[in-house]
Amino acid sequence: MKGYENLIPAKKGEVRNPNGRPKKLFTQITNELKELGYERVTSGNIIEAYEVFFSLDKDKIVEITNNEKSPMILRIVGKSLLSKNGFDILEKMIDRAHGKTTQKVESMQLNISSDTMTKEQLELEIQKAREVLS
Repeated sequence: MKGYENLIPAKKGEVRNPNGRPKKLFTQITNELKELGYERVTSGNIIEAYEVFFSLDKDKIVEITNNEKSPMILRIVGKSLLSKNGFDILEKMIDRAHGKTTQKVESMQLNISSDTMTKEQLELEIQKAREVLS
């Protein structure tokens, strides 16, 4: 076969990669961070952080945002809250922490059968349904 002329088969018992397969980069970085004391953030941690942010004044948010030792997620949230889109960010945080508000939707059951109704009757029922929905 072309291109395989230089390959030498391994002898019985020979180990060609004594260190084994290298760890994936992400796993390696994660393990190193855990050894340094960093921990996994749970959804509960995020909700708790959001709830605490709701009670902060502007000066404290600015302080957290500008502190390079603050966790990046808090810095990003703080910066977003202070931006012109602050209300939208706040709304998203509330939705994340407490869920979206429920909205009542009126349901209407239509018993329309084109087999037993004339075209005019069907159009009248559709018009009534539109009036109810608007």
